[in-house]
Amino acid sequence: KMSHMDDSTQDDPVPNKDKRLIIVLSNCSHTINVMIPRLVENLEKHGYPETETVQQDAEETYGRLDKVLFDAYVEEKSNAIIGHLEQNMYAGKFDWNDSQRPSGVRSYVKEAVMGLIGIHSEVFAISPHLVTRVLHTVCEHVVEEVSRLIQCVTGFNSYGALQARVDLSAIENAIGIYKTSQIRTSIKEAIGCLPPMDEGAGKKLMEDCQNRFQSQMKFHLLCFKSDPVKKRSSSPTL
Repeated sequence: KMSHMDDSTQDDPVPNKDKRLIIVLSNCSHTINVMIPRLVENLEKHGYPETETVQQDAEETYGRLDKVLFDAYVEEKSNAIIGHLEQNMYAGKFDWNDSQRPSGVRSYVKEAVMGLIGIHSEVFAISPHLVTRVLHTVCEHVVEEVSRLIQCVTGFNSYGALQARVDLSAIENAIGIYKTSQIRTSIKEAIGCLPPMDEGAGKKLMEDCQNRFQSQMKFHLLCFKSDPVKKRSSSPTL
């Protein structure tokens, strides 16, 4: 028979490490943007001196904490995706220089995108205001690693080069509003190391693969299409 404490623990489980980081990050943001200005305003009303110094010191302290927590969360989440990229890219002894005609976006891209969707879901559930900040950075890290892996390939046959373009295009388009200038640069650098593409049949095949991917992942990719803060604020209240 389970004790009352066990029942209580099951009903109110302690959030895991990643969720705790987001909770504290959210609290830091609220403290910097709401609580500190409110505190300073009250101090000024009561004639306390040097309130600007108080505000600056408090914001710097919480800012440093925010950076440490943010970097820790982003590193944890980025590494979880990046750590599997190369292994998944070469699953089944895939060879870019002995590649068959592309039939779609490869699984390593889909798995990376699903990882990003999981991060979006986790952050959105706790603090929608942090989603854009987190996704911008994690997406940059993931795309940068994909780009690096492509640039490390020693040779492509024509189909291998086309497959790489399909994969790069898929991940770039998938992340939607979280695409940054750094991501565009990473994609451009990877494409720059590929052999030229046949503008006729190659381009058509690439578009077909991209359309199929977008259709298959349509509902999964919706989270990358709209601002999470506006989405939360426009949701009906119960």
